[in-house]
Order: sequence, then C-alpha cells, then structure tokens
Amino acid sequence: LHPLFYSITNPSAIISSFKNLYQYPYWTISEVLSEILDIDPPIMSKYKPEIMQRSYELRPNKKARYLYGARWNEFDQLHNTFIKLKENPTTKKAVMTIFEGYDTNPQYSDVPCTLQYIFLSRNNKLDLTTIFRSHDFMSGWKYDIFLSSFVLKTMCSWLRSENIDVKEGVLYFYD
Repeated sequence: LHPLFYSITNPSAIISSFKNLYQYPYWTISEVLSEILDIDPPIMSKYKPEIMQRSYELRPNKKARYLYGARWNEFDQLHNTFIKLKENPTTKKAVMTIFEGYDTNPQYSDVPCTLQYIFLSRNNKLDLTTIFRSHDFMSGWKYDIFLSSFVLKTMCSWLRSENIDVKEGVLYFYD
C-alpha cells in the first residue's frame, strides 16, 4: 500500500471496544502496561511464552530486543513530553521518538513499526499523530491503535491532574 493517513475521532471508543478490533483483551492490556511501565520481559510472557518468540525478537536471555517503554524511558521521553505540554500546552515540540539510529543495524530483523508520537494541543483538545514505518494490519494494527489511544488518554489525564483543561482530541495515523 502507498502511505495512508487516517483518523479516529473518538479515542475512548478504541479502549472500550475489543469486539470491534478482534483483540485478545489480556494481551492488549498486558502489552500496554508492559510498555508504559517498561517491564521486560513483558507481562505476556507469563501468559503465552510461545507467542513471545513470534511477537518479539528475543535475545539469548529471553528479553525482548526492543520495547517502546524502554525507548520512552531511555531519554525520559514520556515525562519530558508531559512537562513540555504542561509548561506550554500549544507547543509544537511535544514529540516522542521510538525508532533510533541503532535500528538501522542490518543484523536486526525486528525493529519498531512505530516511528513517532506527535502531540498537538489546540482549543483544549490534545491530538496525537502516530507515524508508522510499516504496519501489519492483520495482527499488529489493532494493538498499536490501542496503545496510541492509551498514551493519549494517559497524557490528558496527567495534564488534568495539573489543572490543565484538556480533553482527548483526534488520533491521527500515518502509515
């Protein structure tokens, strides 16, 4: 497919509608928690260890080659992005990068499909654009949009805890 750009105007519907996405709820929730909390090996390894090898390129110690949460925490990106939005809600610099230079190593067969998250707040609504390098619509897409929705809802919740009037806006995706 050529590059696609699409949006989901109600991010809350993503989190609450497993039946529409044909997800495995346990896998989805445990993957999101593993990413947000930077848990390696991910929680799912206790649930379905045989799926871990198919879903992640595992290192000899059975830990994942990459997790988004580890990349966010490597440079404190989730927290730094929150601080930027807290200090200037309309900043154009609220960007989290997932794909890194070391992902260009020809020996790595498993690299992140997500490149960036870009937050943009206007009129008390926080939009999130997720940019993908590549996307597996048959298996990964349903989890990636759930994660994007969760990240947006988390950021809005943190901002509201600081008395910033913000609502979830639109989820945009560029594949």
